[in-house]
Amino acid sequence: MGKPAKQHIDEKIAKRIKKLHHEHDNLGHEGIARFLEVEGIVVDEHELRLFMDEHHLDAGPTASWKSRAHPLDIFRGDVGKR
Repeated sequence: MGKPAKQHIDEKIAKRIKKLHHEHDNLGHEGIARFLEVEGIVVDEHELRLFMDEHHLDAGPTASWKSRAHPLDIFRGDVGKR
């Protein structure tokens, strides 16, 4: 079986893209495209990139770190109270 035909971004797909972006704001168009494909929605990546640019759905940072007590604990190898 071949790959499903690509769909144009209609209102229903646009709504899903916006929801996915809200849930996973660190993903760009490639990540959103993979989520859509898992759901059986195949869109052209160029069209998706343009859609996301036009609607200001920018990818956020891909990673962040948090420390329990102090921002530098992660660098000090903090193992507990001093």
